[in-house]
Amino acid sequence: CCRAWSAPCSAAAAAGWSTERQGDVSWLRSPGGERFFSIGVNVVDGEPDREPRMGSLQHRFSSVHPSPQAWVEATRRQLLGWGFNTLGGWSRREAEFGLPFTPVLSFGQQVNAIWGDPFDPQTPARMREEAKRRMARHPDGPLLVGVFTDNEIGWWNAPLLLWFLKQEPENHTRQRLLAFLAERYPDFAAFRRDFV
Repeated sequence: CCRAWSAPCSAAAAAGWSTERQGDVSWLRSPGGERFFSIGVNVVDGEPDREPRMGSLQHRFSSVHPSPQAWVEATRRQLLGWGFNTLGGWSRREAEFGLPFTPVLSFGQQVNAIWGDPFDPQTPARMREEAKRRMARHPDGPLLVGVFTDNEIGWWNAPLLLWFLKQEPENHTRQRLLAFLAERYPDFAAFRRDFV
């Protein structure tokens, strides 16, 4: 349900993280060249000004430690003790933990990359600019493994189909959808076999 990349992300590639395929298996390689099996935890967040999320370590640690740095140190020890080696999405203070991390950019939810007009010729440039803006929130360097573009975005078959069929004629994605349907289905009976 998530899409992540390492090598194509310029910051991650500069940091030295890579993938290597051996037979049918892809391996993540650390900047030192070792195979790395990422065992991450999401939402490592001890900020008292934020609403805690389900699965957050926030309540457990933020009220017990006298400073954010004390919280980071205690949380890092606990995560390593539990066998985690990576900070996952929606975590804070990533650079302070000294652990590899993989932020989530949330393009689908927050930038309307899915329900807008993904086939609009302006969309790739808009997404590149948004990626730069969102990556500026995260520390660059050797601990940045890669990024997830999204998490559990709504690629539901029927709602997505109906949404784009109802868009204005100038919507590029609607135009692509209609061209695909016309090519794929010679008549309405063929369409009904797949969708009814």
